[in-house]
Parts: sequence; structure tokens; C-alpha cells
Amino acid sequence: MFSTTTVPRIGIDARLLAYRKGGIAEYTRQLIFALAELDHESNYTIIHRLGDKQSYLPAANFQRVDALTPAHHRLERTALSLELLPRRLDLMHSPDFIPPRRAARRHVINIHDLNLFDFTHLQTRASLGY
Repeated sequence: MFSTTTVPRIGIDARLLAYRKGGIAEYTRQLIFALAELDHESNYTIIHRLGDKQSYLPAANFQRVDALTPAHHRLERTALSLELLPRRLDLMHSPDFIPPRRAARRHVINIHDLNLFDFTHLQTRASLGY
């Protein structure tokens, strides 16, 4: 997947950490700190919400990028892609199952809960359009 001569550039979308403390946000926080213990060589770019006062940079190979694009914005996939393209990421991880269109060479997403498909009558109009 990665060249043996280059250090992988991996992005992790941590913007939800500014909004919530449990669920996907907690998964993301735990993932970041676990990766810091396991991987001291890859370059990690942690995407924060602009204005988030908390930083999730547990090791020297982690850097912060503040994103203007808010989570769950209707143009999120395109806008976040434009923000991240200059970073030239090899892999982008989107814990909130909404990946940017072209932020990296490869993408990993998490789908934590599929109940929204079984209980569409409980969804808002905005969430159904998402």
C-alpha cells in the first residue's frame, strides 16, 4: 500500500471531538492515543474543528490541522477535500462515515450504526438527505 522509502501521511478526521464527548468522538480520541503508542514512524495529521481549544497530539509524529469545514455541513465532502488536498495524504480515516471526496489516495471509513436505515421515520429531513 505504501512505498517502503516514504513515511505514510495519514489523516484522521477529529472534528467531532469539538462537539461531543461520547460515541464516535470517544472512539476517535481513543484511536488517536492508541496509534500514538503503536506507531512512531507514520506522519499523522489530526483534523480539528477550527476554534477547538483542545488538541489531540499525543506524540511528535502527530500534527494539527484546523479545518474551516464544519462536520455535517451539506458541502462537507467537497469543501473538506479542498482543504486537505494540499496535505497530499496517503490515507484518510473518517470515523463519522462521511469521507471527503478526494482528500487522500485511499480512504477508510467507519459505520458505527445502521439503525438510521431501519428507522427512517425517526430521521429529520436533513439527516435523510445526508
